[in-house]
Amino acid sequence: MHENIASIERHLTNSRELLQQLQHDDFGFQKMALALKELAGIHMIPNEKNRCLMAGRLSSVLFKSGIRDYSEYHRLIRSGNAAAIQEFISALTTNTTEFFREARHFEVLRELLPELAAAKRKQLVPEIRIWCAAASTGQEPYTILMTLLESLPSLADWQIRFLATDIDQTVLARAAAGVYTAAEVAGIPPNLRQKYFSTRTSDKVTSYVVLPQYRNMIRFAPMNLSEASYPFQHRFDIAFCRNVLIYFDRDSAGKVIEKIASHLNPGGFLFVGHSETGLTKTSLLKPFANAIYRRNP
Repeated sequence: MHENIASIERHLTNSRELLQQLQHDDFGFQKMALALKELAGIHMIPNEKNRCLMAGRLSSVLFKSGIRDYSEYHRLIRSGNAAAIQEFISALTTNTTEFFREARHFEVLRELLPELAAAKRKQLVPEIRIWCAAASTGQEPYTILMTLLESLPSLADWQIRFLATDIDQTVLARAAAGVYTAAEVAGIPPNLRQKYFSTRTSDKVTSYVVLPQYRNMIRFAPMNLSEASYPFQHRFDIAFCRNVLIYFDRDSAGKVIEKIASHLNPGGFLFVGHSETGLTKTSLLKPFANAIYRRNP
């Protein structure tokens, strides 16, 4: 037993020492920050806060892999090891989200959908194409879907093409599963929670699961917004790209906005985070509401 306690103490000591070493490795931080920007578009300014953030999130990754410092880890990332790259991106991606976050956006979405649907009904097979570009763990795309279905209840003969993407495949897998805790669904109105979710209980803990017929309406797929071009064959009527561009530098964020706008149908809508309105400098878009833009005809 004493040997086990001593082993645990050595483990904790070594882990703390690695964390402290990483926190003071300015050159290593810069190398990893550059790799992060090239791989995911995320821009980490070299300051004490970000050095501590990176060290805190990566120290456990390095420690469990037996990697001694940023230089060794950087070589692993640069070798093209796909699993290591995904773990690196997942560790440094912020996935703050919730159902009906920035609720006014969904009120506006409800208001504009009837006009959009009226124009679409003229098609032989009416369809609406939606893209949620930063799906995280799924709360945002499912909120969009619930808003759509509640606003346009007569969609039985429509084609709903709904794509939800994220660079972090770990959170994307959870989004596709559609399983949430009671705390996570607390912000959903009770009638919608009852309509769109089932419940299951395990070890006295209740989980809320998006019903299959709704979960299957969304296609979840990995995608990197910093790619040079986007592989879409069709344009979207609605795109959400909220609270992700704040992690890009201004030039990179502007390029993402330009690419998203180019993949909107004329008259289509782009929703961004309220802190991202200064990044939407493109002639393709005009303001529609607060942090909402419309593609020019």
